[in-house]
Amino acid sequence: YNFFYKIIYLFFVNYLMSEKIKSIQKQIEYYLSDKNLQHDPFFYEKIKLDNFVSIEAILSCNNIKKLETTKEDVIKALENSSSLEL
Repeated sequence: YNFFYKIIYLFFVNYLMSEKIKSIQKQIEYYLSDKNLQHDPFFYEKIKLDNFVSIEAILSCNNIKKLETTKEDVIKALENSSSLEL
């Protein structure tokens, strides 16, 4: 009986984490999209100067903070991205 509930709980937690990573990925891809970079001096300057954006810069964004994102979450999100590279 308890085993069944543990399985359900683990499945639910795994699902929520997967959805969280997808949300983070979507947000980062938006931040670094051509469309957004035209109007976003923060990320535009980072890319212009260094040709990359640090994980710390991503973590400093309010929408990323709202998702309670960790460095590991950003890494997972970028590993899953087909348009960005880590």
